[in-house]
Order: sequence, then structure tokens, then C-alpha cells
Amino acid sequence: MMEHFRVDNLWMNRPWLYADQILHHFHGNFTLQGLIDDIKERHPYLVELERLAIRKGTVIHEVFQGAQIGAFSVLAPTRNRYITSLPDFEKTPDRHTEAAGLRNFPLFRAIAAGAKRLLENWDIETLAENTETSASNESCVVQYAVLGSKPVLLTADVGPIGLTEAANYAAQLGLNRPRLVQVPHHGSRHNVTPSVLNRWLGDKQPQGAAAVGTAFCSVGSNAHDYPRAQVTNAFMRRGFKVYSTRTIWISHAAGGGHPGGVPIVAEEFAHEVEGL
Repeated sequence: MMEHFRVDNLWMNRPWLYADQILHHFHGNFTLQGLIDDIKERHPYLVELERLAIRKGTVIHEVFQGAQIGAFSVLAPTRNRYITSLPDFEKTPDRHTEAAGLRNFPLFRAIAAGAKRLLENWDIETLAENTETSASNESCVVQYAVLGSKPVLLTADVGPIGLTEAANYAAQLGLNRPRLVQVPHHGSRHNVTPSVLNRWLGDKQPQGAAAVGTAFCSVGSNAHDYPRAQVTNAFMRRGFKVYSTRTIWISHAAGGGHPGGVPIVAEEFAHEVEGL
């Protein structure tokens, strides 16, 4: 896009711009310029976007809470939380101690893989309340807009921390609950909790109640275990039908839809789900 089209504005966060504010976490292993160079080397795509933007006169904007991108309001992350999270990103150097944080969380995921299955029904929810995801996932941008008359929430790969921060800001702004939601991070069970979903979607509905919203989940064609059944069940309990991409493109449109399109089939409620 940047190579072949005129782009007037580009919203992206460049972690090296905040190197002076996180240098103290690396215990003298880096000079300021050395840390900037190291972070840039780990983010070649961001460096290339910056280079193209400068060459073409595109204005680069930070993407923090309060920014406005067309119809979309940025609800998270805050600038301060983004910067304080940077030392725990997978694509920053190791701190001088690994006591900090979420960097090793993928190891926990690997250990948990292959664990036993659990049984659920409409009244029994096994989605964990005390889950967490990586610091870099929690830095993802959460956006909200009203398109037509429908409130829309885009979540990227954010987790419970970012979703809670976004919900708090949405409450300050007096925003209505969304009716069209992107399921975070391909439907991972480490990115949502029951309390976070209650904040955004509302309380659980009686079984058989009419749907109040729609959730879309971006899933790769070979990611057979996603979206996680604990997650889709949780969305359904709160009145949201869940649709996944897998091998298709999803078009959500008012009226008659697009020529050649066929109705998509929603995920089914699962009575056997993934356990820890």
C-alpha cells in the first residue's frame, strides 16, 4: 500500500521512540543509541514503514487512548501503559532480570498444551478468570466506532488488561455496548475472561434467548483448535453469535449482501471444551 498508493496518514507506534524512558531496565547493557538500534533491528517492518512514510510525506501518528482514526476512537492502550510494557515485549532485549513479567508466558502455553477436556453446559462456564497473555498482545490497539447505527469493537490480539482499560475508558465516554465484535487473538482463551466479557457484552442470557450481537473470529485454515470452544461458548451465553473465517472471507453488510455470497454458519455451542 505504501509503495504504490498515496497515504496521507499512518497510525503506528514505534517502540524505539521511547528508548530513553526504558533504558534503565537494561542495567547498563546498552547505551541509548545501542538500545534504539537493537529495537529497530527487531522491528524491520516498522522501520520500513517509517522510511516509506518519511520519503512520501505521510504523517505518522501515535496510536494511544484518545486518538481518533476516522470514525474509530482508540480506547487502549494508554501511552503510559504501552511504554511501561515495552521491556517485556518479545521483540525488545531481555531485562537484566527475568523476574518481570509476561515474557515467558508462551512457555506456560506450551506446558498447558494437550491438557484434559472439560464438560460445559449453558449454566457451567469453565473459562478462566485469572488468565493473562503477553505484554506485546496487551499493547494492541482497541478501537470503537458507530457505523450506521451499530456500535463496533475491534480488539486485535489484546488481552484482559487492555480490554479492561478500554472498557473503563468507554464507560467514561458513555459509549454503548458493541453489537459487532472482533473476537481477540483468533479466539484464544488467554485473551478474555468472564468478567471482561460481562463488561463488554453484558451478563449471561437465558438459554434460547434471541441474539443481541455478532462476533467475528479471524482463524487460519489450518488452526483447527481455534477459536477455543470455551471462548465461543462464553460469547454465545452473552447473546453473541460467533462466525469464523477459516477458509472463507466474511462480508457483513446491510440489505441483500453481495452477489455470489452464501450464508455463513455460526459456531455451535460445545459441550466438551479445552481444559488446563
